[in-house]
Amino acid sequence: MKAQRDDNAELVVSSGQSITTRLTTNSYSIVQTEAGAATCAYYGTNVQPLYNTFVSNNNPTSVLANDRSDGVVTYKAGFKTEFQSTGGQAFNILCSGIIIDNGNTNEITGKIIAQYTPGS
Repeated sequence: MKAQRDDNAELVVSSGQSITTRLTTNSYSIVQTEAGAATCAYYGTNVQPLYNTFVSNNNPTSVLANDRSDGVVTYKAGFKTEFQSTGGQAFNILCSGIIIDNGNTNEITGKIIAQYTPGS
């Protein structure tokens, strides 16, 4: 099941669900959650992700080592994805860093891109 939200909506996903979150005009993330972990794909203007990462209780932070670009969108090295426990088995997935979108610099700080609550 896939859910989509805008920047102002709150959405909690269950295990096996994915959520799409707009980051800039031409970039977005798709996060698929499971108990204690999440797979995150970051997109620009192409249908293929610019990069994928995995975060979990055991691997709470993932940092992009090199710039990833499709010519319009660039995720800059240092872009970070974080797993943040919120109690029990619930957690948030956040991202922070710089995205260059069509020449414009966008700095994202602690943006929640998914929230997981077991049994929701």
